[in-house]
Amino acid sequence: MSDQAARLVVPEGLVVDESARERLERQLESAPASWAGVAAEVSPLAPGASYRVHAEWNALELPGTLAPASGPVRGAVLVRPGVSFEVRDGHVEVAGSVAIDPGAHTHDPHLPVGPLEPASERGRPPFPRRPVVVFLALAGPVDDDVVRLVNRLVRRDVEARIAAPDVAPGLHLTRPCLAEAASIRALAPDVVVTLDDAAAATVDAWCEGDRSTVVVAYDRALRDPMELVSWQIGRASGRLRARIGPRVDAPAFAALVVRLCAGPHPMPPVDRPAGTETKLVVRERWTGRAPGDGRAPCVIVTGVLDAATTARVDGLADNLDAAGVPVVVARVGTSARDLPASARDAAVVLLAGVSGGSGIDALVAERRRAGRPTVFDVPTDAVEDDDGAPRLTRAAAALAERCGLAVAPGGARHDALDAIAARALLLPTLPSRERVSALREARPLPRSGTGLLIGWRIGSGVPYADAAAGGIANLLTKRPDLVEIVGDAAQVPAALREHARVTVIGERSFTPEVLAGWAAHVWTPRLVGGALLDDARLLEESSLTGVPTLLPAAAAAAIDGFVSPFVQVQAPERTEEWANALHHVLDDTGVRALRAGEARRRADTVDGLASARATVGRFIGWAGYGAARAGQAQTGGPDIPEPMAVSLEGRRS
Repeated sequence: MSDQAARLVVPEGLVVDESARERLERQLESAPASWAGVAAEVSPLAPGASYRVHAEWNALELPGTLAPASGPVRGAVLVRPGVSFEVRDGHVEVAGSVAIDPGAHTHDPHLPVGPLEPASERGRPPFPRRPVVVFLALAGPVDDDVVRLVNRLVRRDVEARIAAPDVAPGLHLTRPCLAEAASIRALAPDVVVTLDDAAAATVDAWCEGDRSTVVVAYDRALRDPMELVSWQIGRASGRLRARIGPRVDAPAFAALVVRLCAGPHPMPPVDRPAGTETKLVVRERWTGRAPGDGRAPCVIVTGVLDAATTARVDGLADNLDAAGVPVVVARVGTSARDLPASARDAAVVLLAGVSGGSGIDALVAERRRAGRPTVFDVPTDAVEDDDGAPRLTRAAAALAERCGLAVAPGGARHDALDAIAARALLLPTLPSRERVSALREARPLPRSGTGLLIGWRIGSGVPYADAAAGGIANLLTKRPDLVEIVGDAAQVPAALREHARVTVIGERSFTPEVLAGWAAHVWTPRLVGGALLDDARLLEESSLTGVPTLLPAAAAAAIDGFVSPFVQVQAPERTEEWANALHHVLDDTGVRALRAGEARRRADTVDGLASARATVGRFIGWAGYGAARAGQAQTGGPDIPEPMAVSLEGRRS
């Protein structure tokens, strides 16, 4: 049954798994025409189960016999086309008879946890394609940070669970269970995360006889998000495979869990006599710090910055710090008189938002004589249109050539560097860790609704903005949707300026929660010579939140990762193409969910912690190598922390 033939009504805050929805569609298709809809009521989860696993077990074990509802349904209802309904106080009232399917489940994540019980065997998935991870605590309750991490893992197809003496109230996609041996035996986890010393001391005994379960230690004092512990036959044994800290993010940890499940098994097939062994603990560090000599490894010198360049500088500085490269941001405004002393002897200096001048030129020349690299970051106003091709302005080209090294995001700015002699590196704009976390946290729970909101972060200087506005206005004549425009009201095209269903909000009011409420994002970046002039920051932010973005096809060439051709507008100056792309995303719930999933997966890959570290590591290594290759370094090159260094520490068990 297609999404156009029936409508799934889910009260706000409730969660329905895809297996429950598919079961309701089959039931409604085979039910007599006298039934106006089929419902999945809210029901409690089995101890130690997630809402998804509970729905799968119900669909497998409970019969398909339908029973009539006695009143408004507390849960999700799949109603036939043309049937009116109303949602009130978390209940769905349908104009007609509704049948209850006992094998379909709706979850209320805000229900109180209640008394904890030992985990049920129905807490483990009936289909062993998703790994099971148990966060185990024995010494005290589990706090909000762990609950949020568990919820995020569940959304990423990792069956995370909590086993503890007590759990903080709040939103739970799983039902926590008691921390005892019976719970571990019932869930048979692939990974156990020990949250305290008592759990670490007990977990081996509780997992006795299970060859495949591995252990990850949660260390609140750990500076890095994750540390790997090597396993080698005859040298290092035991279940401990990694340590994680409070900074770990769900996508990276989910990838680690999948890797740990691939083996090797921590236990041999035949027990060996216990003996004294020396374990070699391998800590995987993304950087190795050289002994400090008082110099800052990286200094970013900035001028007068717009919002986009400010976000680019802040994101790069934050990710350099995350990779273990200390960084100083020196904002000197329109003059270079206030240059810090550290800018002269820093290992790397990046010039962002500066156009030269006597002070900057003297700094570049002094550093070049000392064999220290200075890198020019190309701003948007440094590119001009040269008969259909992007070209650096004369001042920007001169500064880039004096530096000898230049970086730019993909698109017109990087293309313009090809025409000059400087060595160029494509350096994408990286969101900060805090921004990434806030955007991922704002991702909405799976739900359906009737009020769709189209978002548009409008800029200035976009010649095809009127065409995009015309496409949105065309859609509003055919659908009862709303539009939210972020930016200056004076920039809104006439087609939408006075529209009753269009709201304009300022940048200060724009939050990740506002972005997460959009069903689609219209992105209208500036183009030069058919190439992207702006960076992809706005696209990355919407993707991190799981919002599909419509964009000019010319901009997609400068973007990393897969972007569906169905959301690319081939001729952005044509109104009908924007309208067609909007209809593609908004007219079908399944298509919208597909495009949202593509956006999330792309963001998790492109904007993940590992990708950011690889990007800044490549930047630091490229800058140092460039200085040495050009013959500038007389003392062996700049003293920069080596990315991806691995330090070994021997420990006795």
